[in-house]
Amino acid sequence: MSAFGSGNTTTNGVSQSEELCRWFSFVEIQSATNNFDNALVIGKGGFGKVYKGFIDGGATTVAIKRSNAESKQGAAEFWTEIKTLSKLRHTHLVTLIGYSDDCEEMILVYEYMANGTLADHLYQYSREGNGNAIYHLTWEERLKICIGAAQGLAYLHTDTEEGVIHRDVKTTNILLDENWVAKISDFGLSKMVNTSHLQTHVSTDVKGTFGYLDPAYFLTRRLTKKSDVYAFGVVLFEVLCARPPVDTSVEEEQIGLALWAQKCIKNGMLDEIIDPFIRGQISPNCLKVFAEVANKCLHNHSKGRPTMSEVVESLKYGMASHGNIRISRHKGIISNLFLSTADVVAKGVDLGWRKWKNKGPKNGMSWQLCRDPFADGVTQLYHRFSLAEIQAATNNFHELVGMSPRGDVRLYRGHISSGNLEVAIKRWKEGTSRERNLDQFRAEIQVHSHLRHLHIVSLIGYCIDKHEVILVYEYMARWSLYHQLYETNKYPLKWEKQLEICIGVARGLQC
Repeated sequence: MSAFGSGNTTTNGVSQSEELCRWFSFVEIQSATNNFDNALVIGKGGFGKVYKGFIDGGATTVAIKRSNAESKQGAAEFWTEIKTLSKLRHTHLVTLIGYSDDCEEMILVYEYMANGTLADHLYQYSREGNGNAIYHLTWEERLKICIGAAQGLAYLHTDTEEGVIHRDVKTTNILLDENWVAKISDFGLSKMVNTSHLQTHVSTDVKGTFGYLDPAYFLTRRLTKKSDVYAFGVVLFEVLCARPPVDTSVEEEQIGLALWAQKCIKNGMLDEIIDPFIRGQISPNCLKVFAEVANKCLHNHSKGRPTMSEVVESLKYGMASHGNIRISRHKGIISNLFLSTADVVAKGVDLGWRKWKNKGPKNGMSWQLCRDPFADGVTQLYHRFSLAEIQAATNNFHELVGMSPRGDVRLYRGHISSGNLEVAIKRWKEGTSRERNLDQFRAEIQVHSHLRHLHIVSLIGYCIDKHEVILVYEYMARWSLYHQLYETNKYPLKWEKQLEICIGVARGLQC
Protein backbone atom coordinates (compact mmCIF):
# COMPACT_ATOMS: atom_id res chain seq x y z
CA MET A 1 0.00 0.00 0.00
CA SER A 2 1.47 3.39 -0.98
CA ALA A 3 0.51 7.04 -0.65
CA PHE A 4 -0.45 9.56 -3.32
CA GLY A 5 0.39 13.15 -2.44
CA SER A 6 2.28 14.79 0.38
CA GLY A 7 2.39 17.85 2.59
CA ASN A 8 0.49 18.83 5.69
CA THR A 9 -1.46 22.11 5.69
CA THR A 10 -4.81 23.41 6.78
CA THR A 11 -6.65 26.17 4.91
CA ASN A 12 -10.17 27.50 5.58
CA GLY A 13 -11.15 24.40 7.52
CA VAL A 14 -9.89 22.14 4.74
CA SER A 15 -7.02 19.80 5.46
CA GLN A 16 -4.43 18.65 2.95
CA SER A 17 -2.54 16.02 4.91
CA GLU A 18 0.06 13.39 4.24
CA GLU A 19 -0.97 10.07 2.77
CA LEU A 20 -4.18 11.42 1.29
CA CYS A 21 -4.77 8.62 -1.16
CA ARG A 22 -4.05 4.92 -0.62
CA TRP A 23 -3.12 2.44 -3.29
CA PHE A 24 -4.89 -0.92 -3.06
CA SER A 25 -3.87 -4.16 -4.70
CA PHE A 26 -6.48 -5.95 -6.79
CA VAL A 27 -6.50 -8.75 -4.22
CA GLU A 28 -7.43 -6.25 -1.50
CA ILE A 29 -10.29 -4.94 -3.64
CA GLN A 30 -11.52 -8.47 -4.30
CA SER A 31 -11.49 -9.17 -0.59
CA ALA A 32 -13.32 -5.90 0.19
CA THR A 33 -16.16 -6.71 -2.24
CA ASN A 34 -16.36 -10.48 -1.68
CA ASN A 35 -14.97 -10.92 -5.19
CA PHE A 36 -17.34 -8.29 -6.66
CA ASP A 37 -20.46 -9.92 -5.28
CA ASN A 38 -23.56 -8.65 -7.12
CA ALA A 39 -25.39 -8.54 -3.79
CA LEU A 40 -23.10 -5.64 -2.84
CA VAL A 41 -23.83 -3.53 -5.94
CA ILE A 42 -25.21 -0.14 -4.88
CA GLY A 43 -25.01 1.67 -8.22
CA LYS A 44 -24.22 1.20 -11.87
CA GLY A 45 -24.02 3.13 -15.11
CA GLY A 46 -22.04 3.54 -18.29
CA PHE A 47 -18.81 3.68 -16.28
CA GLY A 48 -19.35 0.29 -14.61
CA LYS A 49 -20.55 -0.65 -11.11
CA VAL A 50 -20.27 0.70 -7.56
CA TYR A 51 -19.98 -1.84 -4.74
CA LYS A 52 -20.39 -1.53 -1.02
CA GLY A 53 -17.13 -2.81 0.42
CA PHE A 54 -15.29 -3.32 3.68
CA ILE A 55 -11.61 -2.55 4.31
CA ASP A 56 -9.27 -2.51 7.32
CA GLY A 57 -10.46 -5.90 8.45
CA GLY A 58 -14.09 -4.94 8.04
CA ALA A 59 -13.79 -1.86 10.27
CA THR A 60 -14.38 0.67 7.50
CA THR A 61 -17.29 0.68 5.05
CA VAL A 62 -16.48 2.13 1.63
CA ALA A 63 -17.91 2.55 -1.85
CA ILE A 64 -15.80 0.93 -4.58
CA LYS A 65 -16.25 2.14 -8.15
CA ARG A 66 -14.96 -0.25 -10.78
CA SER A 67 -14.80 0.94 -14.38
CA ASN A 68 -15.54 -1.59 -17.07
CA ALA A 69 -13.62 -1.95 -20.30
CA GLU A 70 -16.43 -0.40 -22.36
CA SER A 71 -16.72 2.68 -20.16
CA LYS A 72 -16.67 6.10 -21.82
CA GLN A 73 -14.64 7.27 -18.84
CA GLY A 74 -11.11 6.21 -19.64
CA ALA A 75 -7.69 6.54 -18.09
CA ALA A 76 -7.64 10.35 -18.41
CA GLU A 77 -10.79 10.74 -16.32
CA PHE A 78 -9.57 8.13 -13.84
CA TRP A 79 -6.33 9.97 -13.12
CA THR A 80 -8.03 13.37 -13.14
CA GLU A 81 -10.34 12.17 -10.38
CA ILE A 82 -7.42 10.90 -8.30
CA LYS A 83 -5.27 14.00 -8.76
CA THR A 84 -8.14 16.37 -8.02
CA LEU A 85 -9.71 14.67 -5.01
CA SER A 86 -6.41 13.66 -3.42
CA LYS A 87 -5.68 17.38 -2.94
CA LEU A 88 -9.06 18.37 -1.52
CA ARG A 89 -10.81 17.83 1.79
CA HIS A 90 -14.10 19.55 2.55
CA THR A 91 -17.28 18.72 4.44
CA HIS A 92 -19.28 18.87 1.22
CA LEU A 93 -16.92 16.96 -1.08
CA VAL A 94 -16.91 13.17 -1.10
CA THR A 95 -13.64 11.79 0.28
CA LEU A 96 -11.47 9.66 -1.98
CA ILE A 97 -9.84 7.04 0.22
CA GLY A 98 -7.78 5.26 -2.41
CA TYR A 99 -7.48 3.68 -5.82
CA SER A 100 -6.18 0.63 -7.65
CA ASP A 101 -4.62 0.39 -11.09
CA ASP A 102 -3.38 -3.11 -10.37
CA CYS A 103 -3.89 -5.74 -13.11
CA GLU A 104 -4.87 -2.93 -15.55
CA GLU A 105 -7.98 -2.16 -13.48
CA MET A 106 -9.33 1.33 -12.85
CA ILE A 107 -10.89 1.27 -9.38
CA LEU A 108 -11.65 4.12 -6.99
CA VAL A 109 -12.40 3.74 -3.29
CA TYR A 110 -14.58 6.40 -1.64
CA GLU A 111 -16.11 7.01 1.75
CA TYR A 112 -19.45 5.23 1.94
CA MET A 113 -22.52 7.44 1.51
CA ALA A 114 -25.35 5.60 3.24
CA ASN A 115 -28.22 7.52 1.68
CA GLY A 116 -27.20 7.29 -1.96
CA THR A 117 -27.70 10.16 -4.38
CA LEU A 118 -30.00 13.15 -4.33
CA ALA A 119 -31.60 11.79 -7.50
CA ASP A 120 -32.55 8.59 -5.67
CA HIS A 121 -34.84 10.52 -3.37
CA LEU A 122 -36.30 12.84 -5.97
CA TYR A 123 -37.35 10.30 -8.60
CA GLN A 124 -37.94 7.21 -6.45
CA TYR A 125 -35.18 5.28 -8.15
CA SER A 126 -34.43 1.85 -6.65
CA ARG A 127 -30.82 1.01 -5.94
CA GLU A 128 -30.06 -2.62 -6.53
CA GLY A 129 -28.94 -4.71 -3.61
CA ASN A 130 -28.61 -2.16 -0.82
CA GLY A 131 -32.01 -2.76 0.74
CA ASN A 132 -32.56 0.94 1.44
CA ALA A 133 -36.09 2.25 1.03
CA ILE A 134 -36.46 5.52 -0.88
CA TYR A 135 -37.13 8.36 1.50
CA HIS A 136 -39.30 11.33 0.50
CA LEU A 137 -37.28 14.42 1.35
CA THR A 138 -39.13 17.26 3.05
CA TRP A 139 -38.66 20.80 1.77
CA GLU A 140 -36.44 21.68 4.73
CA GLU A 141 -34.20 18.69 4.03
CA ARG A 142 -34.00 19.54 0.33
CA LEU A 143 -33.05 23.12 1.10
CA LYS A 144 -30.34 22.06 3.52
CA ILE A 145 -28.95 19.63 0.93
CA CYS A 146 -28.88 22.39 -1.71
CA ILE A 147 -26.98 24.69 0.64
CA GLY A 148 -24.44 21.98 1.40
CA ALA A 149 -23.87 21.14 -2.26
CA ALA A 150 -23.56 24.85 -3.09
CA GLN A 151 -20.96 25.26 -0.34
CA GLY A 152 -18.96 22.40 -1.84
CA LEU A 153 -18.97 24.03 -5.27
CA ALA A 154 -18.17 27.46 -3.80
CA TYR A 155 -15.14 25.93 -2.12
CA LEU A 156 -13.97 24.41 -5.41
CA HIS A 157 -14.35 27.72 -7.24
CA THR A 158 -12.83 30.14 -4.76
CA ASP A 159 -11.08 28.48 -1.82
CA THR A 160 -8.62 26.14 -3.52
CA GLU A 161 -5.11 27.05 -4.63
CA GLU A 162 -6.20 26.42 -8.20
CA GLY A 163 -9.85 27.01 -8.97
CA VAL A 164 -11.64 23.79 -9.88
CA ILE A 165 -14.52 23.62 -12.37
CA HIS A 166 -16.47 20.42 -11.77
CA ARG A 167 -18.05 20.22 -15.26
CA ASP A 168 -20.57 17.50 -14.37
CA VAL A 169 -22.81 18.92 -11.64
CA LYS A 170 -26.05 16.91 -11.41
CA THR A 171 -28.29 15.24 -8.86
CA THR A 172 -26.68 11.82 -9.37
CA ASN A 173 -23.33 13.39 -8.44
CA ILE A 174 -24.64 14.84 -5.17
CA LEU A 175 -24.30 12.10 -2.55
CA LEU A 176 -25.87 11.95 0.90
CA ASP A 177 -24.22 10.49 3.98
CA GLU A 178 -25.91 8.88 6.98
CA ASN A 179 -26.78 12.34 8.35
CA TRP A 180 -28.12 13.58 4.99
CA VAL A 181 -25.11 15.84 4.51
CA ALA A 182 -24.64 16.59 0.80
CA LYS A 183 -21.29 15.88 -0.85
CA ILE A 184 -20.19 16.59 -4.43
CA SER A 185 -18.75 13.55 -6.22
CA ASP A 186 -17.36 12.38 -9.59
CA PHE A 187 -14.48 14.66 -10.58
CA GLY A 188 -13.45 12.78 -13.70
CA LEU A 189 -14.36 15.69 -16.00
CA SER A 190 -13.12 18.48 -13.72
CA LYS A 191 -10.73 21.19 -14.89
CA MET A 192 -8.29 23.40 -13.03
CA VAL A 193 -8.29 27.17 -13.60
CA ASN A 194 -5.11 29.04 -12.75
CA THR A 195 -6.54 31.91 -10.71
CA SER A 196 -3.13 33.47 -10.11
CA HIS A 197 -3.00 34.45 -13.79
CA LEU A 198 -6.56 35.83 -13.90
CA GLN A 199 -7.61 32.96 -16.13
CA THR A 200 -11.39 33.07 -16.49
CA HIS A 201 -12.04 30.12 -18.78
CA VAL A 202 -10.66 26.91 -20.23
CA SER A 203 -10.99 26.20 -23.94
CA THR A 204 -11.91 22.53 -24.21
CA ASP A 205 -14.09 20.02 -25.98
CA VAL A 206 -17.63 20.03 -24.70
CA LYS A 207 -18.21 17.34 -22.07
CA GLY A 208 -20.88 16.92 -19.45
CA THR A 209 -24.43 15.64 -19.21
CA PHE A 210 -27.20 16.67 -21.57
CA GLY A 211 -29.80 18.75 -19.79
CA TYR A 212 -27.20 20.36 -17.52
CA LEU A 213 -24.91 21.80 -20.18
CA ASP A 214 -24.31 25.53 -20.12
CA PRO A 215 -25.51 26.91 -23.51
CA ALA A 216 -22.60 29.39 -23.60
CA TYR A 217 -20.09 26.58 -23.05
CA PHE A 218 -21.82 24.44 -25.67
CA LEU A 219 -21.61 27.19 -28.30
CA THR A 220 -18.15 28.63 -27.57
CA ARG A 221 -16.31 25.68 -25.98
CA ARG A 222 -15.21 28.11 -23.26
CA LEU A 223 -15.65 26.43 -19.89
CA THR A 224 -16.03 28.78 -16.90
CA LYS A 225 -17.07 28.48 -13.27
CA LYS A 226 -20.41 29.89 -14.36
CA SER A 227 -20.94 26.65 -16.32
CA ASP A 228 -21.16 24.88 -12.96
CA VAL A 229 -23.54 27.61 -11.79
CA TYR A 230 -25.85 26.92 -14.74
CA ALA A 231 -25.88 23.19 -14.00
CA PHE A 232 -26.60 23.90 -10.34
CA GLY A 233 -29.57 26.03 -11.39
CA VAL A 234 -30.97 22.94 -13.12
CA VAL A 235 -30.37 20.96 -9.92
CA LEU A 236 -32.31 23.55 -7.92
CA PHE A 237 -35.31 23.20 -10.22
CA GLU A 238 -35.05 19.41 -10.01
CA VAL A 239 -35.24 19.70 -6.24
CA LEU A 240 -38.26 22.01 -6.45
CA CYS A 241 -40.13 20.05 -9.12
CA ALA A 242 -38.88 16.47 -8.55
CA ARG A 243 -38.45 16.11 -12.31
CA PRO A 244 -35.36 15.11 -14.29
CA PRO A 245 -33.62 17.68 -16.53
CA VAL A 246 -34.86 15.88 -19.63
CA ASP A 247 -38.15 13.96 -19.63
CA THR A 248 -39.37 12.60 -22.97
CA SER A 249 -42.54 11.19 -21.42
CA VAL A 250 -44.21 14.61 -21.10
CA GLU A 251 -45.52 17.20 -23.56
CA GLU A 252 -42.93 18.66 -25.92
CA GLU A 253 -42.78 22.08 -24.24
CA GLN A 254 -42.04 20.41 -20.89
CA ILE A 255 -39.27 18.03 -22.03
CA GLY A 256 -36.42 20.36 -21.02
CA LEU A 257 -36.78 21.24 -17.34
CA ALA A 258 -34.71 24.44 -17.50
CA LEU A 259 -36.67 26.11 -20.31
CA TRP A 260 -40.03 24.91 -18.96
CA ALA A 261 -39.33 26.18 -15.43
CA GLN A 262 -38.15 29.55 -16.74
CA LYS A 263 -41.28 29.89 -18.85
CA CYS A 264 -43.53 29.05 -15.91
CA ILE A 265 -41.84 31.67 -13.74
CA LYS A 266 -42.16 34.28 -16.48
CA ASN A 267 -45.87 33.52 -16.84
CA GLY A 268 -46.52 33.58 -13.09
CA MET A 269 -47.17 29.82 -12.92
CA LEU A 270 -44.49 28.90 -10.37
CA ASP A 271 -46.96 27.14 -8.05
CA GLU A 272 -47.88 24.69 -10.81
CA ILE A 273 -44.41 23.18 -11.13
CA ILE A 274 -43.76 22.43 -7.44
CA ASP A 275 -43.48 18.78 -6.42
CA PRO A 276 -46.93 17.96 -4.94
CA PHE A 277 -45.26 16.22 -1.99
CA ILE A 278 -43.78 19.52 -0.73
CA ARG A 279 -46.34 22.03 -2.04
CA GLY A 280 -47.76 22.79 1.40
CA GLN A 281 -44.36 22.92 3.11
CA ILE A 282 -42.80 26.02 1.52
CA SER A 283 -43.38 29.53 2.82
CA PRO A 284 -44.10 32.12 0.08
CA ASN A 285 -40.96 34.14 0.88
CA CYS A 286 -38.75 31.07 0.80
CA LEU A 287 -40.24 29.95 -2.51
CA LYS A 288 -39.66 33.38 -4.01
CA VAL A 289 -36.00 33.47 -2.94
CA PHE A 290 -35.34 29.90 -4.09
CA ALA A 291 -36.98 30.35 -7.49
CA GLU A 292 -35.18 33.65 -8.08
CA VAL A 293 -31.73 32.23 -7.41
CA ALA A 294 -32.44 29.15 -9.55
CA ASN A 295 -33.65 31.36 -12.38
CA LYS A 296 -30.59 33.62 -12.15
CA CYS A 297 -28.31 30.58 -12.35
CA LEU A 298 -29.89 29.76 -15.74
CA HIS A 299 -29.22 33.20 -17.25
CA ASN A 300 -28.25 32.85 -20.91
CA HIS A 301 -25.13 34.93 -20.41
CA SER A 302 -22.47 33.83 -17.94
CA LYS A 303 -21.98 37.33 -16.54
CA GLY A 304 -25.66 37.46 -15.60
CA ARG A 305 -25.31 34.46 -13.28
CA PRO A 306 -24.36 34.68 -9.60
CA THR A 307 -21.19 33.14 -8.19
CA MET A 308 -21.58 29.98 -6.14
CA SER A 309 -20.75 31.97 -2.99
CA GLU A 310 -23.67 34.27 -3.80
CA VAL A 311 -25.89 31.23 -4.39
CA VAL A 312 -24.97 29.91 -0.94
CA GLU A 313 -25.91 33.14 0.78
CA SER A 314 -29.15 33.51 -1.18
CA LEU A 315 -30.20 29.99 -0.21
CA LYS A 316 -29.35 30.70 3.41
CA TYR A 317 -31.60 33.73 3.28
CA GLY A 318 -34.31 31.54 1.85
CA MET A 319 -33.81 29.12 4.72
CA ALA A 320 -34.07 31.96 7.25
CA SER A 321 -37.26 33.27 5.66
CA HIS A 322 -38.72 29.76 5.72
CA GLY A 323 -38.40 29.95 9.48
CA ASN A 324 -37.82 26.29 10.37
CA ILE A 325 -34.10 25.72 10.07
CA ARG A 326 -31.24 27.32 11.93
CA ILE A 327 -28.77 29.11 9.70
CA SER A 328 -25.51 27.21 9.60
CA ARG A 329 -22.28 29.04 10.32
CA HIS A 330 -19.28 28.74 8.06
CA LYS A 331 -15.96 28.18 9.76
CA GLY A 332 -13.93 31.33 10.05
CA ILE A 333 -16.74 33.89 9.94
CA ILE A 334 -16.27 36.71 12.40
CA SER A 335 -18.11 40.00 12.61
CA ASN A 336 -18.18 43.34 14.34
CA LEU A 337 -21.79 44.21 14.99
CA PHE A 338 -20.80 47.65 16.27
CA LEU A 339 -19.30 48.71 12.95
CA SER A 340 -19.95 52.40 12.49
CA THR A 341 -21.09 54.19 9.34
CA ALA A 342 -17.68 55.84 9.12
CA ASP A 343 -15.94 52.47 9.28
CA VAL A 344 -18.04 51.13 6.42
CA VAL A 345 -17.44 54.18 4.24
CA ALA A 346 -13.71 54.00 4.95
CA LYS A 347 -13.68 50.49 3.47
CA GLY A 348 -14.77 51.87 0.11
CA VAL A 349 -18.43 50.83 0.12
CA ASP A 350 -20.66 53.41 -1.52
CA LEU A 351 -23.61 53.57 0.86
CA GLY A 352 -25.42 56.42 -0.82
CA TRP A 353 -26.64 57.38 2.67
CA ARG A 354 -26.62 61.14 2.11
CA LYS A 355 -29.71 60.95 -0.08
CA TRP A 356 -31.71 59.88 2.98
CA LYS A 357 -30.85 62.99 4.99
CA ASN A 358 -33.86 64.70 6.50
CA LYS A 359 -36.26 62.08 5.16
CA GLY A 360 -37.04 60.50 8.53
CA PRO A 361 -40.08 61.22 10.67
CA LYS A 362 -40.11 64.65 12.26
CA ASN A 363 -41.30 66.03 15.61
CA GLY A 364 -41.05 62.71 17.42
CA MET A 365 -43.29 60.85 14.96
CA SER A 366 -42.84 57.09 15.01
CA TRP A 367 -41.26 55.17 12.14
CA GLN A 368 -44.27 52.91 12.55
CA LEU A 369 -46.15 55.45 10.45
CA CYS A 370 -43.77 54.88 7.52
CA ARG A 371 -44.30 51.83 5.33
CA ASP A 372 -40.64 51.68 4.35
CA PRO A 373 -37.77 53.94 5.46
CA PHE A 374 -36.10 53.36 2.08
CA ALA A 375 -37.47 54.77 -1.14
CA ASP A 376 -36.08 51.80 -3.07
CA GLY A 377 -37.77 49.27 -0.77
CA VAL A 378 -34.48 47.62 0.21
CA THR A 379 -35.92 46.52 3.57
CA GLN A 380 -38.26 44.21 1.68
CA LEU A 381 -35.28 41.90 1.29
CA TYR A 382 -35.45 41.15 5.02
CA HIS A 383 -38.06 40.02 7.50
CA ARG A 384 -39.70 42.79 9.50
CA PHE A 385 -40.19 41.80 13.14
CA SER A 386 -42.69 43.45 15.43
CA LEU A 387 -41.47 44.84 18.75
CA ALA A 388 -43.52 42.16 20.51
CA GLU A 389 -41.64 39.45 18.56
CA ILE A 390 -38.28 40.99 19.53
CA GLN A 391 -39.32 41.24 23.18
CA ALA A 392 -40.42 37.61 23.16
CA ALA A 393 -37.16 36.51 21.46
CA THR A 394 -35.03 38.29 24.10
CA ASN A 395 -37.27 37.71 27.14
CA ASN A 396 -37.82 41.46 27.20
CA PHE A 397 -34.14 42.23 26.50
CA HIS A 398 -32.96 40.07 29.39
CA GLU A 399 -29.62 38.66 28.16
CA LEU A 400 -27.26 41.53 27.36
CA VAL A 401 -24.10 40.13 25.79
CA GLY A 402 -22.33 43.18 24.39
CA MET A 403 -22.22 46.97 24.25
CA SER A 404 -20.55 49.58 22.08
CA PRO A 405 -17.84 51.73 23.74
CA ARG A 406 -20.24 54.69 24.03
CA GLY A 407 -23.05 52.49 25.31
CA ASP A 408 -25.43 53.69 22.59
CA VAL A 409 -25.71 50.28 20.90
CA ARG A 410 -26.44 47.09 22.82
CA LEU A 411 -26.35 43.49 21.72
CA TYR A 412 -28.71 40.80 23.03
CA ARG A 413 -28.90 37.09 22.51
CA GLY A 414 -32.32 35.94 21.33
CA HIS A 415 -34.24 32.90 20.26
CA ILE A 416 -37.03 32.96 17.69
CA SER A 417 -39.10 30.02 18.83
CA SER A 418 -41.26 29.83 15.67
CA GLY A 419 -38.17 29.09 13.61
CA ASN A 420 -35.91 27.44 16.20
CA LEU A 421 -33.42 30.16 15.31
CA GLU A 422 -30.78 31.70 17.57
CA VAL A 423 -30.11 35.33 16.74
CA ALA A 424 -28.07 38.34 17.82
CA ILE A 425 -30.22 41.44 18.28
CA LYS A 426 -28.61 44.86 17.90
CA ARG A 427 -30.60 47.60 19.61
CA TRP A 428 -29.93 51.32 19.50
CA LYS A 429 -30.48 52.92 22.90
CA GLU A 430 -33.41 55.27 23.32
CA GLY A 431 -32.47 58.83 24.22
CA THR A 432 -29.41 58.97 21.95
CA SER A 433 -29.35 60.93 18.69
CA ARG A 434 -32.22 59.42 16.73
CA GLU A 435 -31.04 60.82 13.41
CA ARG A 436 -27.56 59.35 13.87
CA ASN A 437 -29.04 56.00 14.92
CA LEU A 438 -31.23 55.92 11.83
CA ASP A 439 -28.27 56.81 9.62
CA GLN A 440 -26.35 53.84 11.00
CA PHE A 441 -29.40 51.60 10.69
CA ARG A 442 -29.91 52.62 7.04
CA ALA A 443 -26.23 52.20 6.23
CA GLU A 444 -26.03 48.67 7.61
CA ILE A 445 -29.15 47.49 5.80
CA GLN A 446 -28.01 49.12 2.55
CA VAL A 447 -24.59 47.48 2.75
CA HIS A 448 -26.02 44.04 3.53
CA SER A 449 -28.52 44.34 0.66
CA HIS A 450 -25.61 44.38 -1.78
CA LEU A 451 -23.49 41.68 -0.16
CA ARG A 452 -23.84 37.91 -0.01
CA HIS A 453 -20.69 36.13 1.09
CA LEU A 454 -19.67 33.21 3.29
CA HIS A 455 -17.44 35.46 5.38
CA ILE A 456 -19.87 38.30 6.00
CA VAL A 457 -22.33 37.91 8.84
CA SER A 458 -25.91 37.44 7.65
CA LEU A 459 -28.59 40.04 8.36
CA ILE A 460 -31.90 38.27 8.95
CA GLY A 461 -34.32 41.10 9.66
CA TYR A 462 -35.09 44.37 11.40
CA CYS A 463 -37.59 46.15 13.61
CA ILE A 464 -38.72 49.77 13.47
CA ASP A 465 -41.50 50.08 15.98
CA LYS A 466 -42.43 53.11 18.11
CA HIS A 467 -39.04 54.51 19.12
CA GLU A 468 -37.08 51.28 18.64
CA VAL A 469 -34.40 50.79 15.98
CA ILE A 470 -33.26 47.15 15.88
CA LEU A 471 -31.36 44.80 13.55
CA VAL A 472 -31.46 40.99 13.78
CA TYR A 473 -28.39 39.00 12.74
CA GLU A 474 -27.43 35.34 12.67
CA TYR A 475 -26.02 34.32 16.05
CA MET A 476 -22.26 33.80 16.18
CA ALA A 477 -21.56 31.40 19.04
CA ARG A 478 -17.93 32.41 19.55
CA TRP A 479 -18.58 36.15 19.16
CA SER A 480 -15.68 38.27 17.93
CA LEU A 481 -12.04 37.57 17.23
CA TYR A 482 -11.17 40.19 19.87
CA HIS A 483 -13.16 38.22 22.43
CA GLN A 484 -11.34 34.99 21.55
CA LEU A 485 -7.92 36.65 21.72
CA TYR A 486 -8.25 38.83 24.82
CA GLU A 487 -11.35 37.98 26.82
CA THR A 488 -11.31 34.21 27.19
CA ASN A 489 -8.68 31.71 28.29
CA LYS A 490 -10.91 28.67 28.25
CA TYR A 491 -10.12 27.59 24.69
CA PRO A 492 -7.09 29.54 23.42
CA LEU A 493 -6.90 29.64 19.64
CA LYS A 494 -4.20 27.55 18.02
CA TRP A 495 -2.00 29.26 15.46
CA GLU A 496 -3.55 27.25 12.60
CA LYS A 497 -7.03 28.40 13.66
CA GLN A 498 -5.91 32.04 13.91
CA LEU A 499 -4.46 31.83 10.40
CA GLU A 500 -7.65 30.19 9.12
CA ILE A 501 -9.72 33.03 10.62
CA CYS A 502 -7.47 35.67 9.05
CA ILE A 503 -7.89 34.08 5.65
CA GLY A 504 -11.67 34.06 6.11
CA VAL A 505 -11.69 37.75 7.08
CA ALA A 506 -9.50 38.63 4.11
CA ARG A 507 -11.90 36.86 1.76
CA GLY A 508 -14.80 38.77 3.26
CA LEU A 509 -13.04 42.11 2.77
CA GLN A 510 -12.00 41.14 -0.75
CA CYS A 511 -15.61 40.76 -1.87
